[in-house]
Amino acid sequence: MSWVLPSQWRVGQSAVGPILAYQAVVRNTPELVQFYLIYYALPTVGVRFGAFQAAIAVLGLHYAVYLSEVFRSGIESINRNQWDAALVLGLPRVTTWRRVVLPQVFQRVIPPLGNYLIAMFKVTSLAAAITVHELFWTAKDIATRDYRFFEVFTVAGLIYFAVSYPSAIGVRRLEVWLRRSEIRMPSAQSRTPRWRGAGA
Repeated sequence: MSWVLPSQWRVGQSAVGPILAYQAVVRNTPELVQFYLIYYALPTVGVRFGAFQAAIAVLGLHYAVYLSEVFRSGIESINRNQWDAALVLGLPRVTTWRRVVLPQVFQRVIPPLGNYLIAMFKVTSLAAAITVHELFWTAKDIATRDYRFFEVFTVAGLIYFAVSYPSAIGVRRLEVWLRRSEIRMPSAQSRTPRWRGAGA
């Protein structure tokens, strides 16, 4: 992202190395391994989490990496000329982000954000591996006890679908609404006053 931002706004290079290393570890290891590392491996070095807290930590750390990439690509999609124009106009950094950059970024990142929202909900089923009593754990417990695997896991799948599908529809409608709002927004050219000649 450093080539997009003006030189006055670039992040210190000393932070890039640790961030890239953290991203590489999270993106190239399975989520289930991360659950086991947080819940079973860290206690061996004196760091202990409850099962629920470990699941929150894994999901938060994991999806923070992917969402940071989504926002990075959204920010990089903003034309460099807009940053330069903000500097020329003397806009404060906060105003540039709030009025120029973030409205455009938000419109562009809504689809991938929605996808990750739905994916994160489904990935919570992996938390059963560290004894979190969530939907999948409960379904497995009931199916094992009553030997009704087909019925129980079918209902569990329907519950996942009942949550995920409306979320996908909601994200899609939000995307359409933002696009229509952008179309209705008057352009800079239409807001520019037109000067008429003396004979007009």
